Amino acid sequence: MTEAIIAVAIVGLMLVPLIAVQMRVRSSVGRFSDRYDRTLQMNTFLEEMQRTRDPEATEFVFEKKIPYLETNLMYEFKPVPEASALSKLPSLFLEKVTATWRQEGKARKEVLLYFVFKPGLEKAQ
Repeated sequence: MTEAIIAVAIVGLMLVPLIAVQMRVRSSVGRFSDRYDRTLQMNTFLEEMQRTRDPEATEFVFEKKIPYLETNLMYEFKPVPEASALSKLPSLFLEKVTATWRQEGKARKEVLLYFVFKPGLEKAQ
C-alpha cells in the first residue's frame, strides 16, 4: 500500500510540470495563430483596397471591422509625409493598413506598410 502511494506521488510530481509546459505552449500557439490570422486579414484587406481604390486618387482612407477577431482595420493611401527623407522622391506614396484590438485588457496595434511608386501621379500640394 505504501509503495502504491509513493508511486502515485512520483507520477503526480512528474505530471505537474509537464501539464504546466503544455498549457504555456498551447497559450503561445493560440496567440501566434491569432496574430497570423490578423496579418492575413490585413494583407487581404490591402489587396481589396488596391482593387477598389480609384487609380488616380492621391489620398484614400477606409475602415473595416472583423467581428470574430474583434479587430478594426484602417487602410490609408496618402503621399509620404513631409518629415520623411523619402518625401523628396516624386510620385512616391504610402499605403498602410493598421489593425487595432484589445488583448488581455491592453490596446494592441499592428501596422502593414507599403511604399508605392506611381509614375505620372503627382502628390497633392
